[in-house]
Amino acid sequence: MEQHFTSDWSKKDRENPLGDYLESLHKVATLPASIVLPGHGEPFADLVGRTVEIAAHHKERLQQILKSAASGTTTCQSANESALQKPCTQ
Repeated sequence: MEQHFTSDWSKKDRENPLGDYLESLHKVATLPASIVLPGHGEPFADLVGRTVEIAAHHKERLQQILKSAASGTTTCQSANESALQKPCTQ
């Protein structure tokens, strides 16, 4: 399956947008779907597997950011250089 991690949970009017997003993944995972028609990419059948994969991806990125932040880097450096493997352009 082609990997897409493109969730946009950056809405400023939410207290915990990522938490809300991850909670919604758990709700979606319980739906009785035999096929999933995503907004991008090819249809797929394993809804539960995909929601687990997305949640694990976000957990992994969070751990990378926390590790980088603990070493004293800035938020931009933490998010871009450590988690996304892209240089910081402040």
